[in-house]
Amino acid sequence: MSPVGEVATGQMKQASSCRGEYPIAWRDGRARHNAYLEDHAALILALLHLYQSDPDPRWYQAAVRLAGEIVVSRPTQ
Repeated sequence: MSPVGEVATGQMKQASSCRGEYPIAWRDGRARHNAYLEDHAALILALLHLYQSDPDPRWYQAAVRLAGEIVVSRPTQ
């Protein structure tokens, strides 16, 4: 696995352990702040770019899963 893939795997493991909230800042192994919508979008784009360079379906699936979580968890105004 590429170094970028290792980082993405670590990020997705951390995100999945935070009950649907993707943390933006980590310190001493603990999440300090939740991410904003723009942060979620940036992670989705990064996963899609990674999928373009490494066609492992888990990157695409993770991007789709995160996008679905955003749609479900964000209130409409």
